[in-house]
Amino acid sequence: MKHSCGKIKSLIYAAKMMVKYKKILFLLYSARTIIQLANAYIFIFFPSMLITNLQSGSYFAAAMVVLGFVGLQMVISIISTIVQYRIEVAESEYDNQIDIIQYEKLMTLRYEQLVEPNVRNEYELSKACREKGSVKGIMSSIFSIINSIAVFFSAIVILSNLPLYVYVLITAFSLLRGISQIKVARKNYTAESEKAIAMRKLEYFRDGLTWRNYAKEIRAFSLSDFILRKLGENIDEVYHITQRYNHYITRKTWWAYVIGIPQDATIYIYNIFQVLKSKITLGHFSLNISALQQVAGSVDNILSQCISINEQLTYLNAFYAFLTLPSDNKGVNSLPQGEGVFEFIDVSFAYPGQTEYALKNLTLKIRLGEKISIVGQNGAGKTTFISLLMGLYKPSKGIITYNGVNIETIDYTDYISLFAPVMQNYHIFDFRIIDNLVFPTDEKITHDRLQAIQQVIDDLGLTKTINALSNGLETYITQTFSDEGVELSGGETQKLAFARCLCADAQVMILDEPTSSLSPQSEFEIYNRFGSISHSKTVLFISHRLASCSLSNRILVFDSGRLIEDGSHRDLIKRNGIYTNLYNSQIELFGLKISE
Repeated sequence: MKHSCGKIKSLIYAAKMMVKYKKILFLLYSARTIIQLANAYIFIFFPSMLITNLQSGSYFAAAMVVLGFVGLQMVISIISTIVQYRIEVAESEYDNQIDIIQYEKLMTLRYEQLVEPNVRNEYELSKACREKGSVKGIMSSIFSIINSIAVFFSAIVILSNLPLYVYVLITAFSLLRGISQIKVARKNYTAESEKAIAMRKLEYFRDGLTWRNYAKEIRAFSLSDFILRKLGENIDEVYHITQRYNHYITRKTWWAYVIGIPQDATIYIYNIFQVLKSKITLGHFSLNISALQQVAGSVDNILSQCISINEQLTYLNAFYAFLTLPSDNKGVNSLPQGEGVFEFIDVSFAYPGQTEYALKNLTLKIRLGEKISIVGQNGAGKTTFISLLMGLYKPSKGIITYNGVNIETIDYTDYISLFAPVMQNYHIFDFRIIDNLVFPTDEKITHDRLQAIQQVIDDLGLTKTINALSNGLETYITQTFSDEGVELSGGETQKLAFARCLCADAQVMILDEPTSSLSPQSEFEIYNRFGSISHSKTVLFISHRLASCSLSNRILVFDSGRLIEDGSHRDLIKRNGIYTNLYNSQIELFGLKISE
């Protein structure tokens, strides 16, 4: 009962979706139904009229029937082509809208949800719904059923003198075929559910490993054979799932065709006997055959479309389940006014599926304008701390507040606007340079805004690079969107990531080991330049190296998920603890010394 209610809810949802985004499809489907109905009537009556006129010697009338048939078919064909073209265009636009809806939903999900395998699997199933055209397919099937019902009852009226057992036999054969189709539909969905997990893996090869980001590693390490083997294994996995179900589906489909033979035999044998007994003329024989075939076809189509709707609703349920997946970003309050203070109150966190805490019993405050270095060995909890601060994950225990208000109650869009991060694995998009700096909306960038952007570019030493480009800030990065796009060097790309952070003009700037691939000396130079232009902002430097500590008035030392030390460089050196050991080892290794 619950399952049926879910499908009814999905059916109503499908209708609302079409009304909201492409209501013209209702009109176009109606027009196609009328055309199909008219065509069915023509094929029922034309053969009978032609044979009757030929038998009676009315050759001129027979010729007129043929001409009328040809003329009507031409008109119907032209109208049908136009309507079908409009349907295809509207359906394509509607499919694009469905894509946008899916991507919008992805954007509303918390990062913590997005990385969960079950959410990714639901997304893959919702894509199957889109690819199979479930929403528009359901509406199309409903109109097809309406057409078949009209044809069925019209044919029944024409064949009013036929005995009941003929209809019963024809309907019985159609029902037997329908049973096979139901089993096939169920297997189809089971197969798609299994394939969703395999397809998620395959997407990595299709969309990920073909990118230029991996091109150097693949060639440098001669990984082509390795990658192709992995790709082949995943393709085989999808293939075996498909084949396993295809064998079953083929058997059931073959059975449906076999059942059609006695159904056709029933139609012809009955009418042949009627002709032999002189109960009907050849004209009526043709009329009866055409009408009975329409009856059989209508019953088949009604059953087929009902099964199709049921199957599509199963996919639509997955689509609906994904779109109605509750987002953990439930805050509705505006940003609270105050001094810009963040506070962790006894916060612990374990990653999904893990029992070991990555961060344990953390209590601290971060005040506006502080320059804080967060240091520790790999796996100490530094990036986890930042992820929690930015609201990418929810604490397993404890709360995080901003100006005394739990961040879970604050609108996430407002809250995340407080931050401008440069992540360890930062990404530069293949859009224009200006797009990567400010991500403009439809609004025009003001002159003052452009001046501020130019100042950031000057401060970071990017002016010479950008001025050398023929299109300046309008230049595309790589040739993905423009043949005139350019490839930036690693250092230039890194500076662009820092520039994006500064252009955001956010309250808190976060540098999460973005310079880990550089030498300590180069890291120090970049941090020093960045620190001098970050002014009154709160800046968090995250690194297992200590180059940023010279720019900081506070240092947080993490170890095994705990905050072990908190203070200035001078204070921590005096304690002679973990920080002192890290500092002394890096002086010996790199020769960098922080002035006290």
